[in-house]
Amino acid sequence: MLFLPVVIGIAVGILLPIQTSVNTKLSDRMGSSFGSTLVSFIISGIMCLVLVLAFNHSPVMGFGALTQDPAWVWLSGIFGVICVAGSIVAMPHIGSVQTVIMTVLGMLVTGLIIDHFSLFYSLQNPLTAARVIGAVIVLAGVLIVVAMGKKTSQNASFDEAGKSHVLRQWLFRLVAICAGVASACQTAVNGYVGAVLASPFKAALLANIVGIVFLIILILATRSRFQIRNQSNTRFPWWIWLGGIIGTIFMVGNVYLAQTIGTGMAVILTLIGQMGGSLVLDTAGLLGVSKKALTPNRIIGLVVMIVGASIIQML
Repeated sequence: MLFLPVVIGIAVGILLPIQTSVNTKLSDRMGSSFGSTLVSFIISGIMCLVLVLAFNHSPVMGFGALTQDPAWVWLSGIFGVICVAGSIVAMPHIGSVQTVIMTVLGMLVTGLIIDHFSLFYSLQNPLTAARVIGAVIVLAGVLIVVAMGKKTSQNASFDEAGKSHVLRQWLFRLVAICAGVASACQTAVNGYVGAVLASPFKAALLANIVGIVFLIILILATRSRFQIRNQSNTRFPWWIWLGGIIGTIFMVGNVYLAQTIGTGMAVILTLIGQMGGSLVLDTAGLLGVSKKALTPNRIIGLVVMIVGASIIQML
């Protein structure tokens, strides 16, 4: 009976690097990461509204129930913007695999902190020795993929240009980590908001509304301009608009998984899907991702990260 949840969990995880690739391609065509993120949020918001009306049978959103709660209940959409925009910014510079790895690292560490201190009114899950060991193992996997994969040479040049490139790489890795931190915070906030509103779909809809407003403010404040880039007079590929739809599918899939196999196992399955999907995108160079060779250290690092994540979630 677990076959279907396992398949859905891995499939949902595979969608995440695809969503990042799609949104990155849209950002390149629009000439604005804020613009592509706004499009993704609008499409996701429309889908969430349809789901709310379909499953709750009422146009009344009931957001007024949150007025007596802390101000952070309204921050889910802002966390979502940081997550989506951060991945879009980082991916062209560090690739699909490293973007996913750094995002997962941020998610896992932040998740441990949120669980330990019961932040955002989440259920408390104290930090144990086993969970710390799991986090260290995840960090080891990151280092294997990022650091050990670099071929060194005795005659390597350490000029200013080389140092600048290394610093830029780590800057974009930090951006991806921040995206993971925001994702974990958004999950915790949405969990509470969903319980108050008695609907995960309403929580997701609220996040999209706040995210859209926040993005519009950012675009106006930064005077970000959209410049549609019609490369070689080719049409936009049909899949370039799917980022928001994929985000909504991910949310619905996680609702199903949490109800059937629990949150811990759902995280492990989606993590496996994320790693596998990003590896395929990078190796095959799909959806505009720069093609990168499949090396043993990348495979080993991904396996180590999955082992560490499993320890965190199961012990």
